[in-house]
Amino acid sequence: MYGCQQHLVKNTSEVMAVLEYISTEANKLTNCGIYYCRQMLFKAGRFLSKAELDFELKSNLHFKAMRLLRNASANSLCPTDITFCN
Repeated sequence: MYGCQQHLVKNTSEVMAVLEYISTEANKLTNCGIYYCRQMLFKAGRFLSKAELDFELKSNLHFKAMRLLRNASANSLCPTDITFCN
């Protein structure tokens, strides 16, 4: 079970545009992963591991966008002088 803390987001057009972009890219990436896993199951009769799916989706445009967002958010949340941030 995960603990979560509610944060109220200011409803500005900038924030809403960023949230909408992140949400749509995440949804598109989920759909691509599900589609590829189903195709492998139907054609090859096997399930993909997380590592195999990650390897196959590295060239996907939505995967690259989410990686870029993750790295950008990690850099903005974690200053370079703190050693315990990854």
